[in-house]
Amino acid sequence: MTEETEQVDTKFDNTGHGPLRVPGFAGIPVHYELPSNARFAHGTVEWRQAPAVTARELTMVAVMNHLTDRPAWYVKIFDYEVVAEWKQETFDTTPLMSEKAWEWCVKELRDKAVDLRENRQTHIRVLDTGSCVCKADTETLDSLSAVFRGSVPALLEEQQEQRILDWQSETVLNVVDPLLFPLVYGRSLVLTDGGRVDLDDVLGCYRDATVAPKPYDRRINSQSVQKDIDRLGTPCWGISPPHGEKSEFYHWSSNYQCLPCEVEFLHDFRTEVQITSYINNLHPAHKGLYQAIEKLISMTIKPWNDCLVKGQSGWDDQFNQGQLGPVPLRIITYGVEWENELPEWALAFRIPFEPRIKIYRKAQEALQSSKDDQTRKGRKKHLDAQRRLSGLRDVADNLHKKLPPPDSDLWQRAKEYLELPEDGSNTPVAAPDDWMEGEVKPWRSIENKLKRLLRFKHPEPGTAFSYEEWKTNRHKDKAIIDIVRHRSNWDPDRQPFEPLTPPHTPYTISLQDTFRDQGLQIIIKMENIELTPKNPTYTNDSWQLDGQLNEHLAAVAIFAYDVSNITSPQISFRQYTTLDGVYYQYAEELYTTGDFNIRNLRAHRCGKGAGREIVAIADILGFDNPLDLWGDFHGTLSYQSIGSVATPQGRLITFPSVLEYRVEPFQLLDASLPGHYRSIKMYLVDPHYRVCSTRNVPPQQHHWWMQEAGNALATAGLPRELVDEIFRGTDDWPMGMEEAAHRRQNLIREHIWNEVFRLRRMPGPGF
Repeated sequence: MTEETEQVDTKFDNTGHGPLRVPGFAGIPVHYELPSNARFAHGTVEWRQAPAVTARELTMVAVMNHLTDRPAWYVKIFDYEVVAEWKQETFDTTPLMSEKAWEWCVKELRDKAVDLRENRQTHIRVLDTGSCVCKADTETLDSLSAVFRGSVPALLEEQQEQRILDWQSETVLNVVDPLLFPLVYGRSLVLTDGGRVDLDDVLGCYRDATVAPKPYDRRINSQSVQKDIDRLGTPCWGISPPHGEKSEFYHWSSNYQCLPCEVEFLHDFRTEVQITSYINNLHPAHKGLYQAIEKLISMTIKPWNDCLVKGQSGWDDQFNQGQLGPVPLRIITYGVEWENELPEWALAFRIPFEPRIKIYRKAQEALQSSKDDQTRKGRKKHLDAQRRLSGLRDVADNLHKKLPPPDSDLWQRAKEYLELPEDGSNTPVAAPDDWMEGEVKPWRSIENKLKRLLRFKHPEPGTAFSYEEWKTNRHKDKAIIDIVRHRSNWDPDRQPFEPLTPPHTPYTISLQDTFRDQGLQIIIKMENIELTPKNPTYTNDSWQLDGQLNEHLAAVAIFAYDVSNITSPQISFRQYTTLDGVYYQYAEELYTTGDFNIRNLRAHRCGKGAGREIVAIADILGFDNPLDLWGDFHGTLSYQSIGSVATPQGRLITFPSVLEYRVEPFQLLDASLPGHYRSIKMYLVDPHYRVCSTRNVPPQQHHWWMQEAGNALATAGLPRELVDEIFRGTDDWPMGMEEAAHRRQNLIREHIWNEVFRLRRMPGPGF
């Protein structure tokens, strides 16, 4: 929170019973923020998954998500024959599935099934790795999808008659677009001094409305930002905030805000709701659609409860590795477990190479000869000799070491080691013919064998804590391999290296209880993706994190109500993960003693090396590029894809606004016939705030106003010709389609600014 906003009295109020007191009005800055622990989290600035999720756990949640798509899974999961078939199928198609992982999945699925039955739940959590997605499939949702399919055509017919059909592209049709006719500061009419928009007297509500004040825009050099974006395209990584500005300024808009509708709860404890202000760009005359949306919102409350992420203080501490989401991780590790480590006896063959012995002796001679030389050249020679010797400690410690005597049993053990099977085979291999020659060959042969035998293990669930401990939150966030808690080479001029791993704190959320009196604010979007034989494919490469911070979006819901003649639609998710190599156990000599000399490694450390360990850690965490371990430090973000959820017709999914998402490409099943994917999307405004809504802004659509005014004049008995004459020249009042389309383009441009600077985060500790 900035100094400018610390002293602001934020008793938010848009009820209409007094002056409007929401961000952007009554002296409350647009960019005002509540403390982190007094609101829900948003992915633009205050979410990170820590620790990183292992590839094994990502596999587990993907398998559970896939199995819960099957009909009657909650019954069949208790049928041992069916479970055996599922197991075989899973092991045949899923490389990272293991016996321990499968046993965990079955236990968890059975508990989810019991929860569905005993608590009469209509949804389950999936992809629950810190954050989560909820999916629901019920007969009520199937019936509701039929209502939408029957009601939307009338809306499209009306839009066609009014010539306001809004095609975003050749395949995407905006049926209800919240970016159209938004709140425009300095332009929109707003009931700032009290009063509500009365849907039964639209003309009357304009009478007391005044132009919304224009907040101060802190983005004073945004034109140069746009020029850079035009030059580099999007997504772009090379843009910096203009001189004197901060990147966070571009997360907020002082020009626009999408308008939510108001939703009130109807009963004392249930989730039934009523929409009490108009849905922007959906005329209230469409009562059937309004009622269907009310029913959909009612069914979305509990899934939102289960996926919302509470804000927490300390989330921005760069050393904080505490879990913030509602679901704790099943596997936590900060290092690598290895198989086939080198046995300790093998070090008997590690003899210093003769060239290194010569270098060592020359450095010793140089050190002695320059010891008393105080000239500049002598001091330099002395320092150079010290540096060379510091890298030759292995020679100093083993200068007089010899190979084991010929009659030692170590030679037989070494031969048996060199003959061990490789590549998963059970057949021994022949030892090299010359492996015993000289002093160097035995150790080199053993080293080469170690490189072929040594491999890392993907960590297993149930290792650091049991399923029961995880289920009852008694796991204490215990890691299989603990976080690095000491760095000997940590810069003493910086803050101490003190990583925090506070235990996960479970929490529950109940929107219907906590916010019953004030209700909710929800933004509605309806969109059709229409495919034809000429345009048979839908593609989408961009990840979405909806809204700017002044809209305070906390969660999203997507309901696919009409899906026809297309391949299975999927929505994929990813989350920002604070992946920083400084916390992970590799090159342990470096962070414990400060001396990383690969020739002095103990037997169990041989063959690994920092590079190999880093590659293994990246693989364990599911990252293709080991450089991701330093991603945050170098100014790029490390994302983990957490999977995808199918959205067939009649399915509702919800997720928090900390997850980025995108609709995966799909195409026509029968390329000779048209097909479509039609959905309604709902955005929950964080109810810890109140924002300006359609309760406070009279409808801005010119065609709505003209229809109401025309009906009033016709009711008064005026001839149609006179009514048309009266309206001549009023095409832009309150706002015409041409201006609204222009405003939307500007709003989309600001969303791009937000996206560009969202990719610039505070770096982690680094090295």
